[in-house]
Amino acid sequence: MGAMMAATGEAFVSYSLNCEDVLIHRAFRDVARGFYVDVGAWHPRDDSDTRALYERGWSGLCIEPLSEFAPLYAAERPRDVFLPVALSDHEGEIVLHEIPSTGLSSVDASVVDAHRASGLTPVERRVPARTLASVLAEHGVDAIDLLKVDAEGAEEAILDGNDWTRFRPRLVVVEATLPQTPQRRETGIAAAMAARGYRHVHFDGLNDFYAERDFALPDDFVLPPNVFDGFVPARVDALEAQTRSVQDYAKSLRSSLDAQQHELENVREAQSRQTGSSQRQIEDLQTAYVTSRDYAHSLEAERDRALQQIAALTEENARLARERTGFVARLEVIQSECSRLATAEATARSRAGTIAAVARRVLGLHSPGGRPDPSIRRDEMDAAEQGAALSEADGLDPFVRECIEHVQTRAERLQLDCDDLTVENRRLRAAVAQLRAETNSLNVALAMHQRHPVDGLPVQPSPEAGPAAVASASVPPELLTEARDEIDALTQERARLASRLEETGEKLSAALAQVVRLRLRLEATYLSSSWRLTRPLRGLSRGLRRQQGPDWDWEWEDDAAEAPAATPRP
Repeated sequence: MGAMMAATGEAFVSYSLNCEDVLIHRAFRDVARGFYVDVGAWHPRDDSDTRALYERGWSGLCIEPLSEFAPLYAAERPRDVFLPVALSDHEGEIVLHEIPSTGLSSVDASVVDAHRASGLTPVERRVPARTLASVLAEHGVDAIDLLKVDAEGAEEAILDGNDWTRFRPRLVVVEATLPQTPQRRETGIAAAMAARGYRHVHFDGLNDFYAERDFALPDDFVLPPNVFDGFVPARVDALEAQTRSVQDYAKSLRSSLDAQQHELENVREAQSRQTGSSQRQIEDLQTAYVTSRDYAHSLEAERDRALQQIAALTEENARLARERTGFVARLEVIQSECSRLATAEATARSRAGTIAAVARRVLGLHSPGGRPDPSIRRDEMDAAEQGAALSEADGLDPFVRECIEHVQTRAERLQLDCDDLTVENRRLRAAVAQLRAETNSLNVALAMHQRHPVDGLPVQPSPEAGPAAVASASVPPELLTEARDEIDALTQERARLASRLEETGEKLSAALAQVVRLRLRLEATYLSSSWRLTRPLRGLSRGLRRQQGPDWDWEWEDDAAEAPAATPRP
């Protein structure tokens, strides 16, 4: 790609506005580390005529009155010395007409007037003014390869401020047109430079190039910049750099896109698997939803049933309250019945005493003449009346009346037993009376025989002794002995009968007491909570009894302390 490409092996990036650095590089193609003085340097990179040289190892002084560029030069071109001063043909101060953010700031009043006429608004400020010779001397410059002057109309004064006998650059580049126009400025620079020993070698339409008399330039120096210079404008290089950056970014994006595409495929596969799993989960959830809905419906139905049960229980509670009121009334009746039963128990006790008295009379408490006491029959009648009083059950609950009727039946059975015992007692009393009469006759006969004993002869009783004594007087002695034995046996039998009579009276008293206890336990049963709670079961039991018929019976415990229990009843 041309001689320069062959020499450097890389593209030359041109930062100059009019490719000045391409021509400068042609003149100094073989200089590796040159020195430049850039007057009106402005930005360290944009439109700079020395940036390409800096990138190839050059360095120098960069003079710019706008101090705002100092940090940029320190950052981007640290080998250069940046001087924020204005140059002129004298030392002191000078008025700088600054137009911010442009390269048009100037100390020339005519140039500033033209800028104002074009609509720009310069800002005036005073800055220190130096001469080029003093600056070069201050920094000990001895050899200068390039001097570039772009001062917006002040170029001639700046060149006049140099000591050309001491500081002689080999190539001088000076802006030669009016600002922002292709029109050449009328100055005496060309004549002055010729007088200083410099020859005019080129005009590029913007700048004049002056070479020292002894500085040899290559033959192609005067040719315009072309493709064989192998240069790339900075803007194109920036665009290419941006393009490369964009391409690199595109590659990275493509790589990232490929990776994301691969990841997307993996995600799609995972999502596909997850979708299948999610579908199954959805189906499971739908099934669970249907199950839950059915369960909710069942719960609602259960709730309705529960509400119905609550209503039924509420009604049942009201009914139980009404029954409780009835039970309270029945309790009062039962309490009244208990009072009556207490009276009956007292009567039963009195009857038991009467029976005991009867038993004692049987044992010998007879009235004169051997006849029983008439009061015995009267006591028995009183006891019968008391038994009849105990059998009253009007106005009671049907079941209570049924129990009382059973008790009355039991009492009637006991009464029959008592009657049988009474008949037996009478029979026993008659037998005892007969035995007593026979015993008395035998005793009389024995007494007479003992008072008048005659061996071999019977003792004749007196007529007053009675038929038994007369009969016994003719009895032999051995028969008398047998009679005594029989009397003893009859006496023992009488004692046994008396004991049996007393035992019968005790059984009768126990039977009456059992009747009283049965009624008291019946009252306690009706007052208990279990009796109220088992009412439905009793109703069921009554229904079963009606189905089974009247063949049912009560079971009674022999122990008087136990309460009666009906076999078919709960």
